[in-house]
Amino acid sequence: MSAAADTKIAAENAKLPTVRVPRAQSKADFATIAGLILSFALIGFAIALGQSNANFFNIPSFLIVVLGTITATSVSYTGKELRQSLPVIGSSAFRPVRNFKALATSMVDLASIARKRGVLQLSNYEKEIKKEPFLGYTMRLVIDGYKPE
Repeated sequence: MSAAADTKIAAENAKLPTVRVPRAQSKADFATIAGLILSFALIGFAIALGQSNANFFNIPSFLIVVLGTITATSVSYTGKELRQSLPVIGSSAFRPVRNFKALATSMVDLASIARKRGVLQLSNYEKEIKKEPFLGYTMRLVIDGYKPE
């Protein structure tokens, strides 16, 4: 390649926008946390209104409900599925918060790159695109040439 061709490519690359896909931040879902706290407070209030704790708590019934739920769940799913569900249960109190303005800007930049250089050029930005799971999945479909059906 000649020096003029290298200069032309460098100038075209300088015109391409810089793509920065923001990561989703995890934020506490206070409705879930408040619901858990209020449900335990309601149980405590029901115990306080009752005649005695013996009427409210029955150890064999508690064991049947709790252990029965655990065993019925373990019969219904494989061990691998049960292990995969633990992070989901833990993340139920947190939700992803996205910066939609920055995400929209990065998508416009990606569209500009695809228009100027072609769709295959987007594969150079794969590391950046993977920060947003759905965007990464859809861009892989576009880059791989799947038809929109």
